[in-house]
Amino acid sequence: MARRFRSFTGLVPRASETGETDRKGQAMSKAGSSLLRTTMVRAADHARKLDPQLARIYHLQMVERGKDHLGALCVVAANLARTLLDRHAQGTPYVICDVEGRPVSSSEAKSSSPTQFTVAPEVRARRRSKKLGKAPPESPR
Repeated sequence: MARRFRSFTGLVPRASETGETDRKGQAMSKAGSSLLRTTMVRAADHARKLDPQLARIYHLQMVERGKDHLGALCVVAANLARTLLDRHAQGTPYVICDVEGRPVSSSEAKSSSPTQFTVAPEVRARRRSKKLGKAPPESPR
């Protein structure tokens, strides 16, 4: 069910499997409602600033996987959609947890996420430079 819901939101990569070729990591399928997809991406941008688990996913995508801001947000939005569907199916509220899975208050989460999973300005500049087609500015030494 979760897989079908994520497909409905359009937050899954397009599939391209032909013969011997299986290309992974393609752009989003953009199936379904663009309003739902936009709302989920905006919610993910806000939620990553409050939820340490989502902040960790965003940080991993930006720093280790080489995604740009929007690409990382789409991964966070897909995870958020799956989590919300699970909470709805189980009839339980969304609970903010730290990276170990222990429930924390929103004030504790706000104070830990920004310091622990901050993406360095140099990384943001490198990710941005691909889109603009030019090298990132030299940093003063």
